[in-house]
Amino acid sequence: MNFSPDSLLGEGGFWRVYEGWVDEKTLAPSTRGIGMAVAIKNYNAKLSDFGSVMLGPSKEEVPVSTGFATCTIGYIAPEYITTGDLYLKSDVYGFDVVLLELLMGLRVTDPEHPRGEQNLVDWLKPILSQETELKTIMDVQMEGQYSSEAALQAAQLSLRCLELDPQSRPSMKEVMEVLKEIEALASPSI
Repeated sequence: MNFSPDSLLGEGGFWRVYEGWVDEKTLAPSTRGIGMAVAIKNYNAKLSDFGSVMLGPSKEEVPVSTGFATCTIGYIAPEYITTGDLYLKSDVYGFDVVLLELLMGLRVTDPEHPRGEQNLVDWLKPILSQETELKTIMDVQMEGQYSSEAALQAAQLSLRCLELDPQSRPSMKEVMEVLKEIEALASPSI
């Protein structure tokens, strides 16, 4: 199966991750822009680690030292870049970067964008807290598919996942619970 280069979200140490679309009820593949956007890795629809925290300690306070990065720079949590240590919540950061790419319809890094907008996280982090700006930065292909409240909750979740201190980030279980709440709000009210 061949994916369009336009759909490439990023590359890990052993795979490429593409944006794909599936029917919301049956999860069968669908046409771009119809249904639900998902990340596709080894051509299997799933969101998973980007090679950062594979197996680690059960306590979040204990760092996991890997010695090398097997994932794309844009997805790596800041604590790994600065100290070389990974925590269980380091993958929460990487997951959120993928979520932002899907919500905004943009890649994590894009040298073609104007200066200041080339790194998705650096550009969006200050904007995500501004409710009035959300409509202007969301992927136009998603227009009418979400409520303003759902967009605001997604932005607030993103900000929590992008916290510099990994202990301040939510757990993946918490992230999934919030995403289920957002899904319930997703029906458009505008």
